[in-house]
Amino acid sequence: MGWLGLGSKTPAKKRLLIAEDDDGIRSMFKAFLEVYEFDILEAEDGRQAVDIARKELPAVILMDAEMPRMDGWSASAILSRDPRTSHIPILMCTVHKRIADVERSLSMGVKDFIPKPVDLDQLLEKVRRVIQGFDLRSGK
Repeated sequence: MGWLGLGSKTPAKKRLLIAEDDDGIRSMFKAFLEVYEFDILEAEDGRQAVDIARKELPAVILMDAEMPRMDGWSASAILSRDPRTSHIPILMCTVHKRIADVERSLSMGVKDFIPKPVDLDQLLEKVRRVIQGFDLRSGK
């Protein structure tokens, strides 16, 4: 049995948006998460992430902190203030681990962090946790 007794696969298809400017990282995340039956949407920058999230309403967004055109913090702030997308949990992928960076991200609607370099098992666990309603701010 897999995580939380759910077997090796996610119980239902979930649409997930990967916002990452590095093609290699984005492709790695996509290939890994598709094994667990996630439908993957892709964005190369924060502006594209906002547009796709508003149109497609994914179940979860994996957001790189530093991207061209619009960074992940700005995109997260926009999405968390928009009534159409404010319910979508955002996981911030970042090398930034300072308390100030964590606080900044939480104030912009981020639910949890995935430190870079990314541990794929941790990525999957955190995606599943936010789908089930986990929020780092409350610890629940």
